Amino acid sequence: MLERARPTASATFVATLKPKVYADRIVHRFGLAPYFSGVYGSELEGKYDDRPTSSRICLETERIHAGTR
Repeated sequence: MLERARPTASATFVATLKPKVYADRIVHRFGLAPYFSGVYGSELEGKYDDRPTSSRICLETERIHAGTR
């Protein structure tokens, strides 16, 4: 799926509630880094550990408009 999505997506990101440091390790360990432009997750001290905040940080940082369909 990731291989098929790559040519059609302008960018793809991982947004997770896992701490970013662990999410980065998982993405690299399983060879997924080439498929993603960035990884977003919570901080170890609990910052960004709820879904709305985590998603918002990714969207704002990457300047992605979260339009409705």
